[in-house]
Amino acid sequence: MDHGGTTTRGCRYLTDRQVPRIVRGKNKAAPGEDKDAHATGRWLVEVGDSADETERDLHRTGLCRMLQPPRVGGADLDVGIIVDTCAAIARVCPSTAWNLGNLASHHWMLGYYQPAAQEEIWDISRDTLIATSLAFPAGRGRKVDGGYEVSGRWPLSSGVDNSDWNMLAFIVRERDDGPPVDQRFALVHRSQYEIIDTWHAVGLSGTGSKDVATRNLFVPEYRTLTAWALNGKPHPGSARKRNATTTGQPVGASVTVQIKVAKAGAHIDTAEMMMRAVCSHAMEIARAGREPRHEDELRYRRDAFFSVRLCLEAVNILMTV
Repeated sequence: MDHGGTTTRGCRYLTDRQVPRIVRGKNKAAPGEDKDAHATGRWLVEVGDSADETERDLHRTGLCRMLQPPRVGGADLDVGIIVDTCAAIARVCPSTAWNLGNLASHHWMLGYYQPAAQEEIWDISRDTLIATSLAFPAGRGRKVDGGYEVSGRWPLSSGVDNSDWNMLAFIVRERDDGPPVDQRFALVHRSQYEIIDTWHAVGLSGTGSKDVATRNLFVPEYRTLTAWALNGKPHPGSARKRNATTTGQPVGASVTVQIKVAKAGAHIDTAEMMMRAVCSHAMEIARAGREPRHEDELRYRRDAFFSVRLCLEAVNILMTV
């Protein structure tokens, strides 16, 4: 089916031009409405929606499936579109933007698993949400007959309350005191792990980035993925925040403030350009049917690190305003 049509599940396919239009519509809040942000306990919604309403909107518009393979009804858009989408949504609700960026990219990650794992999830529902915790040292595993035995307690599993599945990172050792022999992701159903409410943060409180834990869990081979399959790939970024006033006078009236804001803005714009360049280069390689070279992967990591550093410096600059 061509992009722009409707799937049998009623979910819109998305195009690069449709996404910004959907996001613009979602960003239209009533005057003063964004001042009354409230935590739902799962996602923070700053336009008056409930968590369930926000999740329904993300499914209805197809935003959660921006990167999902087209054979299961996904839009299969260029990876760069997720940067624009999350940046726009974060102007209204940073927590929703954070979770969307994570959850949408996990459909892309699932596409790297064996077909049996993909079918186990997408044959039931193509809209299924999958959380992750990518802290490899938090999980440990050993090879057993037919799969891996995995244990651990993983932090920062964003959107875990909304998700039916989770991808948990773990390090494989042949013996407890032995060296690592592999790093893998385990695809685990929510009935097989405990959700621990540890997320009481001030910032991004609505992401629900709680801990999850499991012990001596058998995970079949087909539900695991070596980390090398995803190595060197770009990760979606986050968004700029709105400006504010801190005195009775407009902040922008101060020349000193203008200089600092301009410097911070240059940092953010440079970081954004670097992210877009990485996404564009990765898509060129994918379209050509090639694998990234080692120097490409090093460049992606370098630019990702430096983009984050620029954004951190921009925040520090603005904190002095």
